[in-house]
Amino acid sequence: MQLGRAIRLARVKKGWTQDELARKLGVSTTYVSLLERDKRDPSWSFIQKLAKTVGVPLPLLLLLASDDEGTSRNSSLRSILANELLALAATRG
Repeated sequence: MQLGRAIRLARVKKGWTQDELARKLGVSTTYVSLLERDKRDPSWSFIQKLAKTVGVPLPLLLLLASDDEGTSRNSSLRSILANELLALAATRG
């Protein structure tokens, strides 16, 4: 699982810097950076708070974090799907 990738995608889609996300979550910018690089494993309650803060349904955040397997085509399709789902979540949030 690559939760860091999902966090970064959601943050960037919101147009937030790491510092802005950190302030909204009540953590340091360094911690957000470590999360995005998969250098820290957040608690389940923190993941729930993060999903709510960025306005992405928790299942979608976890889907975006799932590992890529297969070809670069799968990776491209995942990127397209991620952008479309994040845009949809933003319009409903």
